[in-house]
Amino acid sequence: APGSLTLSTSKCFIEKGGTVTLSGGAIDDDEDPLTFHWTATAGSFTPSSATGSSVQWTAPATPGTETITMAVTDEIETVTKTQTITVCDLVPSSITSSRTIANTGAVYIVRNSNLVDIVSTATLTIEPGVTIVFDETSGGFEASGRIVAEGTPSERIRFRGNACGTGSDLWEGIYLEGMSGHSEAIFRNVDLTASKNGIQVRDGASLTLDRCAIYDNSSTGIAVLTAGSIAHILSSDIWDNGKGVEIERHYEVDSFRR
Repeated sequence: APGSLTLSTSKCFIEKGGTVTLSGGAIDDDEDPLTFHWTATAGSFTPSSATGSSVQWTAPATPGTETITMAVTDEIETVTKTQTITVCDLVPSSITSSRTIANTGAVYIVRNSNLVDIVSTATLTIEPGVTIVFDETSGGFEASGRIVAEGTPSERIRFRGNACGTGSDLWEGIYLEGMSGHSEAIFRNVDLTASKNGIQVRDGASLTLDRCAIYDNSSTGIAVLTAGSIAHILSSDIWDNGKGVEIERHYEVDSFRR
C-alpha cells in the first residue's frame, strides 16, 4: 500500500468562501503510479474532479470546522489522511463605531494586511469565549478608542495567529495609542499568543490585564512606552516572550535659570 503520507494546507483558518491550497505526498515501495483524490464535509474543489497531488478547496458560506480527506491509491489498495480546517466569520477591516463581537460559536478571522483601526469614539467589546485569528503577519489592532475583552475562567477570549500548530511572530500585536484619544483596554481571562509585539501601551494609553496569559510573542509580551502610559497587571502569566515586560524609563528634567 502507499505509505509515508503527507498532507499540508496553506491555512488552517479561513474566512467563509475563502480558498486554501492543499498538497499531498506519498511513497509506493512497488513504484506503482499513485492517484490522489480529495473529499470534504463541505465546500468545493478546484479542479472539480478533486484529483491530483495539489488542489484548491473553497470553504462553504457557513462557519464551522470541516474535515478534508485525502485518499491515495495504487489501484490495489487505498490509504487516507485527514486535516481539519476552521471556517471563520470575518472581523471588519476598521472599527469606526462601537460594536460587539458576539460569541456565536464561530471563530473570527482578521484578514487585514495592516492594523485594524479602532477610532477614538469607538469601543470594541469582545464577548467571553470568542477566538480571534489574525491571518497576516502585519495584522492586529491599533486602538485610540477602547477594547473591552472580558472572558471568564470557563470561556476565555483568545487572540492567536493563523497556524496549524504553535508558533510565534504570526501577527503584529495590539497597540493602544493614547495620543489621538483616550485609549484604554480591559483584558480579563484572555490568552494572547504568537504575535510579534504582544500588547504595546503608548502615549498615555492605559491597560488593565487581569488573569491573562501572554506567551510565545517574539519581541515583547507587554511594553509600556512613553510618559503617562499605565499598565495594571494582575494575577497574569507572562512567559516565553522575547522580553516579558518592557517598561520605558523616563527622566523628568528641571530647567533652572539664573
